[in-house]
Amino acid sequence: MTGNRVQILIVEDDPATRMTYAELLSHCGFATRTAQNGLAALVELHLTKPDILLSDLEMPGMNGYELLSIVRRLYPGIPLVAMSGGYSGDNVPDGVVADAFYAKGSGDGGRLHSMLKRLTEAAVWRSAEIAQERKCEPALPFLP
Repeated sequence: MTGNRVQILIVEDDPATRMTYAELLSHCGFATRTAQNGLAALVELHLTKPDILLSDLEMPGMNGYELLSIVRRLYPGIPLVAMSGGYSGDNVPDGVVADAFYAKGSGDGGRLHSMLKRLTEAAVWRSAEIAQERKCEPALPFLP
């Protein structure tokens, strides 16, 4: 988090859409960063991990499907939100590695805001669970 603000990395290849989401979420109280594709997002993630990643699925170069899969493996504690204009409804499309889905162009910014708030709260629990899973039993001393 940046101060007390949840930081969201928005990955979207269309510059106007990218800036629209960044402005919308900034007005909702989130701190936002942006990337124009999956490769740029990986660079941003290397610099500073966001609290949530919001990614379009259809992008040139590394698309959102690939990005979300990689991020889930490298940073399992970061909640992932897939977005696309090619799907509708509230369910994550089959084959997409994400915690939530947002249908682009639905015009329901309130739903996106609520979804991101829920994921923020759930991220605290997820981080604790991951930390617990990674704990190892102390090694036994070597006995000749």
